[in-house]
Amino acid sequence: MIGWIGRFALALAAGTMAAATTAPALTGALTADQWRQDLHVLAAQIEKVHPRPFHQVTRSDFEAAVAKLDASIPSMSDAEIEVAFARLVAMLGEGHSRLTFAGLPDPMSDVPQIDPVKDDHLAFHRLPLKLYDFSDGVFVTETTPALKDFIGAEVLAIDGHPTLDVFNALKPIINRDNDMGARLIAPDLATVPEVLQALHLSDDQAGVSLSLRLRDGTTRSLTLPPMATGADPAWVKPVTDAHALAALSDSHPEQNLWVRYLTGSHTVFVRINVIQDMPKQTVAQFAAKLDAASALGPVDRVVIDLRGCRGGDNQKFRAILLELVRNRKLDGTGAVFVLIDRGVFSAAVNSASDLERLVNVIFVGEPTAGAPNSWGDPHRIVLPNSGLIARVSTVYWRDWTNDETRSTIAPDLSTPLASGDYFSGRDPALATVMAFPLHPSFETTLVQLVKSGAGMGTVLRLYYQHKTDPALVSVSTTTAMEGVGEAFLARKAYAEAFTAFAINAHDDPRSLATARAVVETARKTAPSEPGLADLQQKLEHLTTH
Repeated sequence: MIGWIGRFALALAAGTMAAATTAPALTGALTADQWRQDLHVLAAQIEKVHPRPFHQVTRSDFEAAVAKLDASIPSMSDAEIEVAFARLVAMLGEGHSRLTFAGLPDPMSDVPQIDPVKDDHLAFHRLPLKLYDFSDGVFVTETTPALKDFIGAEVLAIDGHPTLDVFNALKPIINRDNDMGARLIAPDLATVPEVLQALHLSDDQAGVSLSLRLRDGTTRSLTLPPMATGADPAWVKPVTDAHALAALSDSHPEQNLWVRYLTGSHTVFVRINVIQDMPKQTVAQFAAKLDAASALGPVDRVVIDLRGCRGGDNQKFRAILLELVRNRKLDGTGAVFVLIDRGVFSAAVNSASDLERLVNVIFVGEPTAGAPNSWGDPHRIVLPNSGLIARVSTVYWRDWTNDETRSTIAPDLSTPLASGDYFSGRDPALATVMAFPLHPSFETTLVQLVKSGAGMGTVLRLYYQHKTDPALVSVSTTTAMEGVGEAFLARKAYAEAFTAFAINAHDDPRSLATARAVVETARKTAPSEPGLADLQQKLEHLTTH
């Protein structure tokens, strides 16, 4: 059913589009009526294109926001209106549904692209630097050549506002599935003067002032003018050791996919930048290379690096998935690692979900910006007067788990990226993988994961994959789950310890006596620990019948 906004806008859009074919080219900012026409075309198209646009926001709240914006347009600047349009689309609560600003890159596109500009007066601009939100603060990661000495500086404030306050103010206009999506996009928007001005975070038309802490510890204020419309300069990155572990992932940015056999560590390293065919190699042909790489020597581990992959074609990933499932050298327990971060989105998340379901993978890194249950396949909408581009989801992609509320794929081993790691060329995620025990037994794998901070979700996923693998039918899981229970006990994670002991007792009733003995021993060491007393009581009442 089309609401009042839709009925009004469809009629208005028809007249607007007809007029657009005869009107002269725009030479300046739009009139209030032109902005209102674009607003109602946008609202109508959202309702027309999206099968369920109001799954995160109510129809009444959305229509109220449209009406309020419609009334406010005459008193708003062009930049304020464009930002308000982005806020309206962000109300849908999706990473894929978004409005991008003319002249700026689309941060969620699987292939980097700058949206076109219909009218230079409506173009947004960027400062000549890039920022990243590390675990210990926001830092300058790339600049134009003239500003390369500021690479590595911490950004303390933007036009007098603490940097994290600016990021929080940006959240309502950011399209995202989860908070990692906001952490991904906010640093980009914080370097756009028009966005800062529209949100009343800046009032300097000539540039933006940054308060920086330089690498030597001194502070400095730096005012930067924006770059030209649509500028995409040769960005300068930090200078690090070219032989450092971190350099491996970025060694072939021009290739969608590549694989390398690392002789020294007996590692098959797979890098996926975009899940798309290349001019001289399809994804299916690339999958065959995985088999060839595994035949070059012993395989101690497989590393699939998805970090920064915004997606592509999730159906094409099937060829890679089947190769991993078929080849036992590429699917060993405790030997297959998938590196993920906030840059993993769209088809890359679908692919990670498939790996999670069918391969014995261990996720390392940070949570993904994309949700495994999400709306995607956005339809492109060009607003008739401004030329602004909105993308609105059309297809719902369902995760394999029963939890439809799951908004991210979280790492089994969390390795937050600190600024010191990045600027020194260290890769904590890859270092964690390389430090994981070689040729681990199932027990060693699970216990090591729990000791390293993994939760019960990780244990259960790997446990049930093990129990349903025909090749492992004769391999007992009893001692592994006993070890898991003890490891959770050492972490004082008593609920998780009970779950491990209870599952084990269901599969092997004889293990219950061992679990009770372990907890009794722990109680003698810490008799006043209430959690242990509760756990012991639960185990005493636990039966295997």
